[in-house]
Amino acid sequence: SPSPGSSSPLGAESSSTPLHPSDPTEASTNKESRKSLASFPTYVEVPGPCDPEDLIDGIIFAANYLGSTQLLSDKTPSKNVRMMQAQEAVSRIK
Repeated sequence: SPSPGSSSPLGAESSSTPLHPSDPTEASTNKESRKSLASFPTYVEVPGPCDPEDLIDGIIFAANYLGSTQLLSDKTPSKNVRMMQAQEAVSRIK
């Protein structure tokens, strides 16, 4: 068996637990930076499709597009045909 110093599970344990004194301070600075980011306004004027009408049009377009791709579900093969296709694919891989 490998020595404890060279085993990978020990390395994984040490990386997941904060052994270094710098780890807790890094976590606190991350929290502080998140607080400072939260103080910024969430809505910023930028050029682009940010109007509610444009966003709704985009959602409707995506819904129509996804709905049109689902129309092929009427012609999906039966379970037996799909099983035959799967067996054929497995035999080709072998």
